[in-house]
Amino acid sequence: MAGLKHLRSSSGDLHRLFERAITIREIAEPLASFDIDRDAKAIAEFMDRRNYDVVGLREEGKIIGYLRRQHLNNNPTRNCLIPFVEGDALSEGEPLLSAVRALRNRNEVFVTVLGQVGGIVTKGDL
Repeated sequence: MAGLKHLRSSSGDLHRLFERAITIREIAEPLASFDIDRDAKAIAEFMDRRNYDVVGLREEGKIIGYLRRQHLNNNPTRNCLIPFVEGDALSEGEPLLSAVRALRNRNEVFVTVLGQVGGIVTKGDL
């Protein structure tokens, strides 16, 4: 058949696609968040309805950390705060491979948008 171009793809081509073209933004979900002084029972009920394990906690309008559902057991919300540390968050523009690597040793990675945490990627998203 004259005129047909044979496409030659390699694993390197696929790697470059995931390394450059597909970013974390493509699969990130918004991070549900609550004010740090919000009633823990209301947060737990929300998390149960949505089947969420993690939500963000806000102070003065900024997400400053997160909490895990299992830590809410009758504890004040403020006492459940897990502050973000280095490695917890990746920029939305990072390659998807960065999220895959980060999720090897954890269940979720947070996503920064305009320098602030605002999203989340979980193993289930992959």
